[in-house]
Amino acid sequence: SIHLADLAMTGELTARTTNASLQADRVEAAAGQFNTTNGSLALRNGSFSGTVSAGTTNASLKTDAVEAPEADFTTQSVRLENSRFAARVSVRTTNAGIRVEQLASPDIRLSSTNGSIKGTIAGSQQDYSIVTNTTNGSASPSSVINKQAPGQLNATTSNSSITLTFTGA
Repeated sequence: SIHLADLAMTGELTARTTNASLQADRVEAAAGQFNTTNGSLALRNGSFSGTVSAGTTNASLKTDAVEAPEADFTTQSVRLENSRFAARVSVRTTNAGIRVEQLASPDIRLSSTNGSIKGTIAGSQQDYSIVTNTTNGSASPSSVINKQAPGQLNATTSNSSITLTFTGA
């Protein structure tokens, strides 16, 4: 496994593994690109001035206290905790769920095939124009198009349910 800790750099940080886990703790960089195959990926207490992208094949991805303007995550299953993305966050999973806790961003895109989408969004429901779609499952909250809302939440899944709540201001 690879463990990156206490790194501060002005350029882009890129890390990849095959058949091993990857963990990055207390990392600051202009941007980050992280990929694993057959190994879990954990990003904790990270700060990026540009886009952070991370992907796993046959493994899970977890963030805790990660901040960046934009983020793109493609993985088997994902858990995002206490993470803030100033412009946009996009998450895609296949055959596993998406779990978010205190996720903060004005543009949240969550998409799963055959997995549930659950958790909490920082802020109030009125802060978002909401589109939720599922087949063979339930969706909460329901879609509410609010053109005055500063944020957008789009959550889509199949063969499972969407259960998202808001933590308030």
